[in-house]
Amino acid sequence: MGDLRDYDFTSMLPSVDVPATVICGDLDQVTPLAENEQIAELLPNARLEVVARAGHSVPWEAADRVAEIIASHARSTKPPGDSS
Repeated sequence: MGDLRDYDFTSMLPSVDVPATVICGDLDQVTPLAENEQIAELLPNARLEVVARAGHSVPWEAADRVAEIIASHARSTKPPGDSS
């Protein structure tokens, strides 16, 4: 398969059948906001969280905010098989 960075996964995104949260920094120049918006739009059950004043290394640049986002995602997501 070659370099993973050169592989385009966008055609697979509509088939993802689990809730997702796309997290990105508003200053990210590696994966710009427009690309993250496209990813979130292509995922059928996704939300986009943009972290202010963060670049591509969001988990290191804004660890507390990323932890809050992940915790919120976990609280709002039902476990597989939970129909309640």
